[in-house]
Amino acid sequence: MNDSIVKALAEIKQLEGVVPDSWQNLPWEEDEFSRFFLENEELDDSVTCNEIEFLQNVLSSVNTLPLLGRILDAGCGGGRTLKALSGKLGCDVAYTGIDIALPPLKTAVERIVAAQSSKTFAKGAVKKPYSVEFLKGQMTTMPFKNTVFDCVLSLFASWLSLSECCFERFLSEAFRVLKGGSVLVLEAPSYESLMALDRDQSWSLAESSFAGNFKQLILSENIVCDKKEIYIRKDYVVNLSTGKLKKYCQFYNLYRPDFLASLLENAGFSTVTTFGDFDCSVPDDDSPRLIIVAYK
Repeated sequence: MNDSIVKALAEIKQLEGVVPDSWQNLPWEEDEFSRFFLENEELDDSVTCNEIEFLQNVLSSVNTLPLLGRILDAGCGGGRTLKALSGKLGCDVAYTGIDIALPPLKTAVERIVAAQSSKTFAKGAVKKPYSVEFLKGQMTTMPFKNTVFDCVLSLFASWLSLSECCFERFLSEAFRVLKGGSVLVLEAPSYESLMALDRDQSWSLAESSFAGNFKQLILSENIVCDKKEIYIRKDYVVNLSTGKLKKYCQFYNLYRPDFLASLLENAGFSTVTTFGDFDCSVPDDDSPRLIIVAYK
């Protein structure tokens, strides 16, 4: 083991178990990081039939869908949900994804996209039978007019990474862009499942991760900070060729379902229903995830 790797491991040992002072997340706004992540993200393998079936059932409750409907995926990442839904619901629905990390043109065209509206990625866009577009933007300040969407989705804990005040702004924006009688769907790991990860650690060897394509040693560490009511995942990635250490951090707010329901009601949503999984089960201490369906 060379000296640089020994030095990196020593630095990791000093940082283990330490709660970061500042609110920081994966550097999605850094173009190099987000492009690499999205280009290498496996979209199809993680799409489950239960998830898409659940969303189809929810969307069928909105009168205007699937006829000439509009769906917004806020925090769309590489666009895997839009791909799966567009394949199921078809050409009568317009799909829009918004994210601070916009999918690269190659990924968007080959895997999903129809006519790109973003100036950066419009060149070379390919038309498909259904309409999908991606916009680079913030969930808290959406670049859309009022009452233009039939459904807003925010899945895979995108919204948990927002601070509480930013999450309230997101709910306000979602309410603003939704039509009357339309629906908001939120999904994330459940409160209990994140709490259960406290102090869990795992080492792994890999050829590639979101840090890049190289031989690497990774320590993933999970911390629950009760005082701040946040879950923290810290990843330490050691390049086994150079010994260079990369450090990443993800923060999720810990929300109980009843508190989330109150935030949604304060934002103007009327009917709020919570589920413990895509099978529509009632949330309990063993639920792997929390799904919230709220109607405007």
